[in-house]
Formats: sequence, C-alpha cells, structure tokens
Amino acid sequence: MKSFCKSTLLVLMFGVMTMLPIGKASAQSLPEPAVVISVAKFKEQMSDVNYLLTASGFAQMKFMAGAMVKGYTKGIDEGKDAGVLLYFNEGSEVPDFLGFVPVTDIEEMLDVVAQFAEVEENDGLTTIIADSGVELMIKEQDGFAFMSNNKSMFDELPDNPIQLLGKLPENYNLSAKIFAQRVPEEMRNGLIELIRQSSEDTFDSFGDDLQTEVQQKNLEMQMKQMEMLLNDADSLTIGMRADQNKKTMFMDVEFTGLPNSELAVRMAQSTPDKGSRFSGFVMEGSTFSTVMCAAMVKEDAEQYSTMLNDLKNTVITEMDQDGDMSDQEIATIKKSMNSLVDVVNQTMSEGLLDMGAVIMLEDGEMNFAGGIQVSNPAKLESTVKDLVGMIEGKMGDEIEVNLNSGSHKNITLHEIVIQVPEGEDEMRDALGDQLTLIIGVGKKEVYLAGGSNPVELLKKAVDSTSVDNKTVDELMESNSDKTEKVLSMYSLNISPILAFAAKMEGDPSVEMMAEALQKAGNDRMSMTSSLVENGFKMQFQMQDGILGLIKVGFDAFQGGGGFPTDDF
Repeated sequence: MKSFCKSTLLVLMFGVMTMLPIGKASAQSLPEPAVVISVAKFKEQMSDVNYLLTASGFAQMKFMAGAMVKGYTKGIDEGKDAGVLLYFNEGSEVPDFLGFVPVTDIEEMLDVVAQFAEVEENDGLTTIIADSGVELMIKEQDGFAFMSNNKSMFDELPDNPIQLLGKLPENYNLSAKIFAQRVPEEMRNGLIELIRQSSEDTFDSFGDDLQTEVQQKNLEMQMKQMEMLLNDADSLTIGMRADQNKKTMFMDVEFTGLPNSELAVRMAQSTPDKGSRFSGFVMEGSTFSTVMCAAMVKEDAEQYSTMLNDLKNTVITEMDQDGDMSDQEIATIKKSMNSLVDVVNQTMSEGLLDMGAVIMLEDGEMNFAGGIQVSNPAKLESTVKDLVGMIEGKMGDEIEVNLNSGSHKNITLHEIVIQVPEGEDEMRDALGDQLTLIIGVGKKEVYLAGGSNPVELLKKAVDSTSVDNKTVDELMESNSDKTEKVLSMYSLNISPILAFAAKMEGDPSVEMMAEALQKAGNDRMSMTSSLVENGFKMQFQMQDGILGLIKVGFDAFQGGGGFPTDDF
C-alpha cells in the first residue's frame, strides 16, 4: 500500500500532462472525454467563498467580493453546474475541448467578455479572439453557452451536459476526473520514459558509487510500479470542497484500476484481517498522532527486502572503507545490522504493516511514543543491547543505561538517559537537562518513547489499545462512507506547536497566533489513506480555525509598518 501511495505523486504528473499539448498520437480517437472538469453551481461557490472569508477573519470583505464577482458573471445561471470536457483525437497536436456554462442571457455574458477580447458573430457562432491570437468559438443551446476550439464539436451537442459530470459537482466545488485508458498509449509511454530519463540523468550526476547503485535498483522497482499503474489505470479524480457544517476543507485524490487488473487485485489484498495493535496511540489532545494497519502484498515485501539487503551491504562496505571505527566496533555494527535486516525481512514476509505513534506538547514539555509490530522482538532486543553497550562505552558519563528498568502489560522496558550538552540552550529549553529514552519489547511489538517523561505516555497508549483494540476505520469518526476501508491516518494539531514555539522563541507574533488558534479550537489537519473499489483514496482535511491565522498574520504585518520595504 505504501508503495502505491508513494507512486501517486508521479501519477499526478500524468494528470497534469493531459492538460498540455501533445504530439500526434497513433491511438484511435474515443467518443468519450478523456478528462472531465467540473465546477459546481456558482451560487454554492459564492456561499463557500463567504464562509471562507468569515473563517479567515475578513467577513467585512464579503460584500466587496460579491460585488466584484457579480460584475464579471452577468448572464450566467448561478443555479447550474459548469464543466469542461477534453478529447484526444488521432492526428491532432492538441486535445479538442468542449466547455459549457449555464446562461440566463448570453448577450450579457458576451458584453463582459468584450471588455477583454474581440467578439465576432458569424453563422450562428460567436468567435472570441484573445490578444494572443487564440480563438474560441461559442454556441448557445438549451440554456448553455458551449465553447470549443474545434467547430466540429458543435455538430452533436449533448442535451444535458451536466449529466456528463457524474457526481463530481455533488461532491466537490472544483474537481477533475481523468480516464486513463482514453489517453493515447503513446502519451502514457512517453511519460514513463520522461520520468525514467530524468531520474537517470540525476543519478549520472552523482557519479559511480555504491549508493548510486542502490538508488538505481530502487528506480527500476519504481519504474515497474509506474508502468503497472499507468497500464492498469482506470481513472484519477482530484477534488476540493468546503464543508460549512463540519467547518473543514477537504481535498481528495482517488486512483482506481481496471476491474480485475493486477493493480485492483493488489489493492484489494491490502485490507488487514484485524484491528491495529496500536490504536491507543490516537489520543485526544495529542499534537500529532498516526496509526497504520495494512496488509503487505508478497511482491512488495520481496522487492523491499531486496532493496534493504542491498542498502545493508552498501553501508557495511562504506563503513569498512571509512577507517574511523575500531575492528570491534565495526564487528558489533555489522552483527547488529544483519540482525536488524533479518527481523525486518521476516516481519515483512508475515504480510502486515502495523504501527502507531503520538507526540504530546503540553505544559512546556515534549514527549513522544511509537510502536510497531515485529516478528522477532527478542532478536531485536538483543541487537539494541549490543548497540547500546557500545555507545555507553564511548559516551561515558554522558549516558546512563538501565536495562530491565521496569515492565508494563507484558512489555519489558529499558531506560536510556542522555545528558543534554551544556551550550545547547534551545534543546535544553525543549527537553530539560536530560533526554529519557524508553525501549519497550513485547511479544510481537517493539516500542520507542522519549522526552522529559515518556513512560507515562507510552503506558497510556498501551492501556488504551488493550481496552479498545480498534481498526483504523473505527478510529475515524468522520468516515461515514462505509464503502471505504481506511488503512492509515495522520492527525496534526497546530496550536500546541505554535504555543511550544512561542515559549522557545519568545516571539510575540507566534504567541498571538497560538492564542488565536486555541480560542478558535478548530486547528487540526489530517490525512487518511483508504481503499475504494479497485483502488485507493487519499483525503486531506484542514479545519477552518487554521484560516484565522491569515488575519492574525495580516494584523501583525500591518502593525509592523505596512507593506515591506526593499530591505524586507
């Protein structure tokens, strides 16, 4: 699952490319649009704009914004959706498009356009000529102004073009859906080669060393995944919306494969058969929390295992050549690395990635805790003891190691106390005079916690999981769509971070922002990754209290002397 999400960034490039001019394609033209762009009803858009202005602290600008926009939307029907359809045709250097805007009076709309471009009417068509020389043809039919760069697109206009948008305008303010199989194969292959060549050029500049060799192997794996994604791809949907009831802004990225394709099958196999062992790390009031529980496909586990072994060999070789460590230290590190890689490979072979983490910033203190499921905790524990023993011998009084310092719920705890060096004032302000690390080893789990008092945070997370071992789905209160299976979630609260930064830096403007967010209360950002039919979806959320920072920053800027000078 993780590898697919990583590759999504490259897939987004594919979506952008469909908007650009392309070379002549050999693929046969298709009657369906390759790209559908949806703009929801203008009336709803303005309602959301007013909401966002209010949330940002600029409610007084709603009247001005409405008046300005109204001047440019004369003749447009505010109660209907608009859209753009893109088509790829054989022999064309650019895609043909058909746009449509609902109108109440097309002449009023053209009067507005005439202020910025030349308007010519001829044979039932209106031609708009921009200063750049680009021409756009317009034809009115059944309450819509249809626009295109190709006159033949008006030969068979749809009776109800809004139906071609599907559910996009219902779900999003602004959105686009790309149908991958309707994009010429030549273009998709060209994109893969472009990405490959760009990566290879970057590696060539690094020279010829072992690290580059490992990166090249990683590139080959990513290219195979990219080819599968593009060959098996069905659609890519990107949409944004504002939800006034939930006081949250959303952005969705959904990628689906063809039914029964390798991509669709592998995504379906990512569903875990039980809840996470680390659901308790998602805590009320946490600054940051995350939990991930996903099945790992055998092919992905094998590929990552190969990469990990290559990386281990590279590090060992470079360590031998470095010459800064004694033979005994090198032997200890080699043994530890081999054990660590064995544990990771065995864990991946079991086919489950399950982990959780939490960070708490409160009362001027910082603590964190995290856990991950492993196949052989005892072997990992032995490895850690070897490494800690070596480090203790080198650091002397700067570190204190207390093995078997305690236990909790069948978890053995080991404590490491590190003295924060004098002169590191910022680190001492954040952590105090010393940093405490806790390593916990359970039957199938390994934990790491740190901070000024991390033990209590770790125990709280473990206790919460033991009482209520939830799936990631159950942790997501906002997951009302039960057709989706949430695999991972990340949640970040901004106000504790700003409050902590204000304490460290003593900056009044940061303190003002922290106080504003604490007062607003809605200061969370989050991301979820979930499975949908034949694919996956990532959703980004931001609560509207964060928008209030715009007004705080603006007021601070105005109070600081207005617009910046040349020395700014």
